[in-house]
Amino acid sequence: MFHAVNSNRDELWRSRLRRFQSSGLSVTRFCQVERVSMPSFYQWRKRLGISTVKGPAPTFVPVRLTQATTVEIYLPNGARVCVPPGQVDSLRVAIETAGRLSDDDKRAEADAC
Repeated sequence: MFHAVNSNRDELWRSRLRRFQSSGLSVTRFCQVERVSMPSFYQWRKRLGISTVKGPAPTFVPVRLTQATTVEIYLPNGARVCVPPGQVDSLRVAIETAGRLSDDDKRAEADAC
């Protein structure tokens, strides 16, 4: 009996996580609609090994600068990169470094521009 209950819950959450992927809703809103807690959502997603990533990760696109100005880029991980004009190598190093920053490092560097 215990195994059947667990199997039913697993299937319930698999179905719920599939609905989330096609819903277009944020996790917060989806959990409100489904009347489940966000910790339960994340716990079941981890337990079942289901990724809820929607679509491919954004890619870099070429940018052409027409004026000499400081380049400021906000990365998806929350880091901000600021590089003076004409410093292409510095820009490359800054982006690579920012991609590896921890949350504590990002807060410490937030006012570096």
